[in-house]
Amino acid sequence: MAESIHSVSTCKIPISALALYYRRSLEGGPPFGRYRSSVIQRRHDLRLVVGDVPRESVVTVAEFAAHVAYLEPETGTGLLVVPCPDTDVLVADVRGRDVGRPEDSGALSLQAADRAYALEQLDDDGWRLLDDQKGLTEPAGWTADARLAVCLSGARSSERRLVLEDLQYAITALHIAADLRHDW
Repeated sequence: MAESIHSVSTCKIPISALALYYRRSLEGGPPFGRYRSSVIQRRHDLRLVVGDVPRESVVTVAEFAAHVAYLEPETGTGLLVVPCPDTDVLVADVRGRDVGRPEDSGALSLQAADRAYALEQLDDDGWRLLDDQKGLTEPAGWTADARLAVCLSGARSSERRLVLEDLQYAITALHIAADLRHDW
């Protein structure tokens, strides 16, 4: 059975998130100017209490047709939970024939179209996929229903200087909100 207890000690910080955290700290402050909260249409805030010493964290949940983004604006960290690939639907061409594999015809599947829309909305709101040292999207884990979560990075909404503990609490809150497993 998968471990379902979320705590500050069980939620791992991806290396690329740590690298970004330290790069921001060395730069002296958060990159301001891009953070807006009005672009994404379907969003709501969750207030979570994290850790042995209760600490409230606010996670913004942005829902798209098939993707869900969990954003912690104070630290500029987030997750994008992608749908299971086997639930995708291929779009038929104008003559009513099935296009087969999207890569063969240049057509988009519904999930690919939703992913493009979600990433565009997130980008307009100042959020981007976080890449690892190899240039690949940084995975964050898997949900209980086997959906992949990948890391997002955005401009911080807070002017106060953050400490590493702030990042750890934010990532724990994101794991709780997205219900990520810890046995991957």
